[in-house]
Amino acid sequence: MYSGDVSTIKYHVHPSVQFYIAAASSVVQAESEARGDWDVLVRAGAKVLPAGCGPCIGLGVGLLEEGEG
Repeated sequence: MYSGDVSTIKYHVHPSVQFYIAAASSVVQAESEARGDWDVLVRAGAKVLPAGCGPCIGLGVGLLEEGEG
């Protein structure tokens, strides 16, 4: 259970998984950071991408590779 204290996080992204996060905009990212949600994901091992919709339209890193999905 999450106590609200980031230091108690016990879950991490598995080493064989690449977990990317990208906010839809810098405003959305700032809101997530202010709530503490962003930090929870980063501390768990998420890789941060620039804000925007690159992966949504098939651009940049974080896209499914052949045989994934």
